[in-house]
Amino acid sequence: CLDLERLAWSQVVPSSSSPSSPSSLSEGGTAGLPPSAGHAAVGYNGSVVLVGGHERLERVKGKVKSFSPMKVHRLDPIGCAWSDVATTGVVPLQRGGHSVNLIAHKLYMFGGENPNRKPSNELFVLDLKTNEWSQPEVAGEAPIARSSHSAVTYLDRYIVVFGGGSVANCYNDVVVLDTQTMTWTRPETIGQTPPIRAGHASAVLGSLMYMIGGGNNAKGCADMYSLDLKNLGTERGTLEWVLIGNTPPESAIASEGLSLTCLPMAGCVLSYGGYNGKYHSAIHVFRPESYVLEALQEKKSLSQDPSMRSLASDRERSERSERSDRPEREASGRDSPNGASGTLATQARLESTSL
Repeated sequence: CLDLERLAWSQVVPSSSSPSSPSSLSEGGTAGLPPSAGHAAVGYNGSVVLVGGHERLERVKGKVKSFSPMKVHRLDPIGCAWSDVATTGVVPLQRGGHSVNLIAHKLYMFGGENPNRKPSNELFVLDLKTNEWSQPEVAGEAPIARSSHSAVTYLDRYIVVFGGGSVANCYNDVVVLDTQTMTWTRPETIGQTPPIRAGHASAVLGSLMYMIGGGNNAKGCADMYSLDLKNLGTERGTLEWVLIGNTPPESAIASEGLSLTCLPMAGCVLSYGGYNGKYHSAIHVFRPESYVLEALQEKKSLSQDPSMRSLASDRERSERSERSDRPEREASGRDSPNGASGTLATQARLESTSL
């Protein structure tokens, strides 16, 4: 567990509130949770919900003959206990490399591949209040079947899918699901389109989706892009790609299987881990100056409204306190056409403690 205020790692040893298989634990699992890869997780109501993932299965001539229903687990971070979630409804089959996006109390799961590496373009929805799965009808042209794509949520309405692939192909298309109308669309994009890739990571900060890493059948992707989403749902509807910068191929940022998380209160995105010939445990922080400037403008507007001055003052004191507790980690940036600027050099970097 990484404490983002102190920038310090601590070991979490979860227990189990449901029976665990001794064989699973001996193969590298943790209490209540078998070892898996390609799973997905979201935070919900103070807990962590983990969905699916590839597990070690019996194979006949290299193929898995039968697939089990999708497994869902929940972690109580306060009690440090995993529990199994019993689900009902149209339960999908187990898979890995899928994406999950939480909007209100519903979890939208798209794509992924089965244990025999056959990709899917199915969409399932899990209601976390009732633990019931459904497979809704969706209008529009569905994305090509894929796994190891990225999917981000924007305005608590849109799910933006980018890239991903199958054993033979990788993609660089943008497909959007409107969860209010349940319609797939392919918005027009302008700017410098990223190369095809899978295994990358994306996160939204403000109106920009930042995307890093991944690879394709030819090479790893040592770059970072932003996609401006502010026109989603408008008459214009055009989304703009911008190349933020490049990084050395040996950098952890140029990896597959890394994670990317946005920290709105700190005005940055944070990446962790990845694999590009070796496994990484480094943390990198990217702080776009455009987001900081927008936050300052918002603060100025609040301070000019007499009814909001107290709120602005409280927020300013909180931010000053946060800055005083946080080590200096900003670096000079370079301008980009959509106003996002920053550097792909490490602005804050930690090596994982030995757990």
